[in-house]
Amino acid sequence: MSSDSSTSLRVAWIGAGAVVLAAVIGLFTGTVEVPVLSGSPTSTDLQEQVADLTASKRSLEAQNEALVEKIDELSAKQAESETSAGSDSTAAPDGEITINNYTCIDLDSEEADWGAIDYGDGGDLCYSDYLRGDRLSVLDDEPTYDICSSQTQFDESIREVATLLDRYVCVTSDADRLVSVHVTAASSRAMSFEITKLES
Repeated sequence: MSSDSSTSLRVAWIGAGAVVLAAVIGLFTGTVEVPVLSGSPTSTDLQEQVADLTASKRSLEAQNEALVEKIDELSAKQAESETSAGSDSTAAPDGEITINNYTCIDLDSEEADWGAIDYGDGGDLCYSDYLRGDRLSVLDDEPTYDICSSQTQFDESIREVATLLDRYVCVTSDADRLVSVHVTAASSRAMSFEITKLES
């Protein structure tokens, strides 16, 4: 085989290799066009085309990484926003709660369940076959701060919980906060309250 023939064959193989490389790059990025080689391109032409394809691939990869980072950032912000919204809606200072027998709640708590503790000795208001709290008063109508602060009917407990249904109970928390507890359900197993923190 002559020297010229060998040179032409090598150039052809280089050209074919460049086309394959471009095809592979285009396959992964989906945007790079495969150049059509015609005639007898020189090795310099092939090197320039390979360099251009490589630069295009790197540029697309960089853009892809930037988009992925942006998506991750937006997803994190959305999750943080949803968590914040969920916390705001459930950590209600006022609201209704149902507690089982032998359960205590903390009337100073900001938690959604008012810091409920099963079979606990702590808490400002407990239900264990009777209602236990500090400086209790029972009223037929929704009380104000002044009404609750002006009277104490029971020092520590109310035994007849069935009589409390749809009535209001004034309770003083450990932090000396006055709270109005509207009894919405009462049974031997559980009690439900609508709790309102009273402000002077």
